[in-house]
Amino acid sequence: MPKVTELVSLKGKKSFTECCVLNPCYSNLHFTLACSKISGGILVQCQIEYQYVNLQLSWEGARQYCREHYADLATLENEEDVNKLQIPDGSEAWIGLFDDPASWKGVMTSDSNSWRWSSTETTSPGGYQNWAPGKTGLSVMPRKETWALLICGGILVQCQIEYQYVNLQLSWEGARQYCREHYADLATLENEEDVNKLQIPDGAKAWIGLFDDPASWKGVMTSDSNSWRWSSTGTTSPGGYQNWAPGDPNNYAGKELCIFIQNGLWRDMSCTSSYKFFCYTVQPSGLKDYILITTPMTWTNAQSYCRQNHHDLAMIESSAENQAVTNLLPSTTAYVWIGLYRVPWRWSNGSPSTYTKWASGEPNNNGDSESCAVQVSSLWYDIRCDLLRTFVCRKDLKTTTNIKVSLQTKAEMSDPVVQNNFLKVPLALCHWEYDEPLTWCSDATSPNSSAQATWSYRGIALVKWLHEQQ
Repeated sequence: MPKVTELVSLKGKKSFTECCVLNPCYSNLHFTLACSKISGGILVQCQIEYQYVNLQLSWEGARQYCREHYADLATLENEEDVNKLQIPDGSEAWIGLFDDPASWKGVMTSDSNSWRWSSTETTSPGGYQNWAPGKTGLSVMPRKETWALLICGGILVQCQIEYQYVNLQLSWEGARQYCREHYADLATLENEEDVNKLQIPDGAKAWIGLFDDPASWKGVMTSDSNSWRWSSTGTTSPGGYQNWAPGDPNNYAGKELCIFIQNGLWRDMSCTSSYKFFCYTVQPSGLKDYILITTPMTWTNAQSYCRQNHHDLAMIESSAENQAVTNLLPSTTAYVWIGLYRVPWRWSNGSPSTYTKWASGEPNNNGDSESCAVQVSSLWYDIRCDLLRTFVCRKDLKTTTNIKVSLQTKAEMSDPVVQNNFLKVPLALCHWEYDEPLTWCSDATSPNSSAQATWSYRGIALVKWLHEQQ
């Protein structure tokens, strides 16, 4: 629970939901470490609980313990709160109430329980005071408190994607570099609407951002989204073990995305072919047991069978495991599925391709050399990346809206004193928090970002004013 001083901010909290909120009726104040979000303009009342701690500590020690393990020492705002405390009969237990002499005993400070002048609600700028010996000061008028919830809005950034056809003849890599320098990136197309936005002249072959970089998968295992991964983990092996046959993988005809083992060597093949397959289980020691299933199945059906009856399709992470699988092969010519596969094609910004618009028979990786995509009459074709073609860039239009700070309070805002206090509130004390992971609009300096509408930040702060009781 934040210390209740002249201004209570949320600085230091772990998330936006760890907040202080005002009761919708403004009748009293509730604190909690896990209150509901402010959503749809509705302030949700938070509930509070108290925990009796059977440790003998000083007041300061107790406060530190509560702040480390809960929220703070108990704050009691009414009789109901008092009755919630489950203190054993006869026990003396610290609560959060204190009147720190360091704030007022012969000094003037900015603390809420220190001295201040009626006309300014503050101490003198020079801090002048002239106490009689043994006296702390004169009587002051009683004060009343006005609480308000300060809702600190952030910036709403809305991104709109447009596409720019560029009538220059460049290679795919040259086109990507041009787009990143002058716009955002090569075109990324996520649906039919995006495809229809491209204004490509009839018959023209224009680069888009789709490619299947052989450097990500041709005889290597990388972290790229179009590289090889094991069925059981969705990743490569930590050690990156692999044992390819000469000339493999080659993605023949653009369709070979699953791996079989033959005489200890790995080869890529179309996943729709039907072969025997290896499942595996894991011993408590961590060693793998491999099981040969002799009923031919497609790779996907073999995967389902292994997951239902064992652990998964075989995962091979070392030469010893590869030899163990090889020893179980029915013959040196047998093709047997293992659990290695990949998902081809990704966009130039690094994101995987979840939408495709391939022409019939495409992609076909003709000549084992076609790794980049062009769009022709709303259809996609794979061709060699070094060919010179026109291209389409993506540009992101940003609309920025500044969200003003709003105040929710029962105070009379027409009161000049209240208005003056509100104007004094430093907005920097709003605790800015990400409401959710952000995805910013991309630009030429950040080509790997996607575009969507999002809040940049927002937060709240709780403000307390003290002014003279009328």
